Amino acid sequence: MKVSEILHAQAERVGFDPEKLKELVSNPALQIEVPNEFVNAMNTGLLTVKEAKINVEIKKHFTGIALSSMDTTIAEMMDEYQLTDDVKGTIKGEESTYSKIKLFTKALADLKDQHASAAGGDKKKLVDQINEMNGQISALKTQMATELSATENKWLNKFMDTSITSHFEKYDYAMEHVPGNIQAMTARQLMEQKLTEKGGKIKYNDGKIALVSATDDALPFTIDNKPVEFNAFADSIVFDNKLAKVKGAPAPAPQGGLPLPNNGANTTKIIAPAAKGQIQSALADLRGGSM
Repeated sequence: MKVSEILHAQAERVGFDPEKLKELVSNPALQIEVPNEFVNAMNTGLLTVKEAKINVEIKKHFTGIALSSMDTTIAEMMDEYQLTDDVKGTIKGEESTYSKIKLFTKALADLKDQHASAAGGDKKKLVDQINEMNGQISALKTQMATELSATENKWLNKFMDTSITSHFEKYDYAMEHVPGNIQAMTARQLMEQKLTEKGGKIKYNDGKIALVSATDDALPFTIDNKPVEFNAFADSIVFDNKLAKVKGAPAPAPQGGLPLPNNGANTTKIIAPAAKGQIQSALADLRGGSM
């Protein structure tokens, strides 16, 4: 594949309109061939958020992190209740935490059978032991569900953060002497601040960034009773505050009269004073927390 074809394919893959890259991918400098080994490695090694959510290896990794503490708890409970070495060996031999819980529950059922045939002091001791184990198994299942949910939310938030950052880095920002990532960070902070002021927040839904009500996740974020999507809100913050250049807009005329002739020499691009002032004001407000 050519570099231009790779860029086009990756744009489609992440949901970016390839038409916006039409001028870039037509550049002759990008019509060079790239080894298939590299293309294949990139396609398999780099994942979009949507792809990552259904990737078996990623799920296995994060699930393993969440369940490792469950395995430790089960081992401690087996020692505490003095299960036989054979039972312990069978449970520990299972790789799946879910299977270990089932086997541990079966061990509890076996104790119940012993309880049925026991008498006197032995019976009371077994009843107390079973009741305590029932409570701990219930707590174990609750802990497992909580940790799995927390782990899933943690990595989903990381993907969401990356997606939001990527969105704001795509704009053609106005201040050419300021690094693009700094301007992207400023635009993002301004967007988040305005969103909070208007009663909204960001949520990740089905692999997409969504805006919802700050008080009820089930309701969309609205302005004048009309739902507002993330892309539209981000664009309004960036362009209404003149933080980025508007594609296709004419270049500002030089101050002080007629434009100077251009005889093919390189010229310095002029930043619109309004855009420069808006960005500097936004930066100052964010530092002072006054917006």
